[in-house]
Amino acid sequence: MSYLEQSTRYLGYDRRFANGHYRFYRDHDLLESKFGARYVGEMDRMFDTYAELLPILTEWLTKKFPKTPEDTDFVYRQAVRAKALDATRGLLPASAFPTSVFTPRVKPTSHCSCTCALIPCSKSGSTANS
Repeated sequence: MSYLEQSTRYLGYDRRFANGHYRFYRDHDLLESKFGARYVGEMDRMFDTYAELLPILTEWLTKKFPKTPEDTDFVYRQAVRAKALDATRGLLPASAFPTSVFTPRVKPTSHCSCTCALIPCSKSGSTANS
């Protein structure tokens, strides 16, 4: 399996899901406790602050680091956005969850057996072929 995590460094967390929720973990037991409403409220406020600051910081960065003639529009926009996301991600709580994708890796098993045959056994000092 191959694992891909979309980092807070490159992915904005300033939008809510279709159900109105921001991207943070919502433990069922915590939500059902007396702290549930407060937890969601505090998380929402942290994400709201992040969402408010991201465009302000992006605008400031475009003024601070103007586009040069060598920059393409796409590269410049991506660089400014990456700087803004990197600067604001410290506002996100540890409960913010990234988008994670697991994809199968398809490699021939002969590769594995060839590799294993070359790795010395720690107990005997020999390889699988010796």
